[in-house]
Parts: sequence; C-alpha cells; structure tokens
Amino acid sequence: MYCTNDLEESLKKVVLRSEPVYVLSAWGRAESPDVCCHMDWSGGFVLLLADGGFAYLEGWCDYTGWGCQDGAEIRYSDNIAGLKLREDVKWDKLPQDLNKWITSGRKPWEER
Repeated sequence: MYCTNDLEESLKKVVLRSEPVYVLSAWGRAESPDVCCHMDWSGGFVLLLADGGFAYLEGWCDYTGWGCQDGAEIRYSDNIAGLKLREDVKWDKLPQDLNKWITSGRKPWEER
C-alpha cells in the first residue's frame, strides 16, 4: 500500500542525480492495510531516470505522517539488477497512479 504522496514525500528527502520519468515498480507496507495515513509506513519505488539510469528509492514515516519523523534513501545503477532490490516484499509492476502523477506533472488530488 502506497500513494502518490508517499512517492512525492520520499523524493523530497533525497538528492536526485536525474529527473524520474517513470515508476517501474513499487511496494508499500503500513500498520493497517486499509488506512493510508496516521500510521507507520514504509515503501520503495524503482525509477527510470531521464539520464537512462535507474534508482531505488525507499522511504518511511512514523504514525505522525510525513514531515515529523521520516526519511528516505536512494541507490543508483545503470541496470535494475545493480539496484539489489528487496525480495521480501510484494512488488506492483508499472503502478498507473504513480506514473500518471509523474507524466502529467499534476498532483492527483488536484484532479478531483
């Protein structure tokens, strides 16, 4: 479980070497699978970058949400295998909501 806000907030915590152009896969884990906010959250995103490389972005926040106790790390590689992705999580391939957010340049909550 993840949302565009988790991607956006994770991106704000790292220095990007190149702009993300596509999310190839993503995962997210929360205390309660049916609640998106007000809980501990962690997740990760595999990004295709504008420079042709790849990045693995992993973020987290505590129950107070983004902006209090949170963080993110990013790893880069010229190929996906070099990212050494987690195998203990369920990956969603080509998440449409995240890719719509990246390619449209608009925030999903503004489209309501």
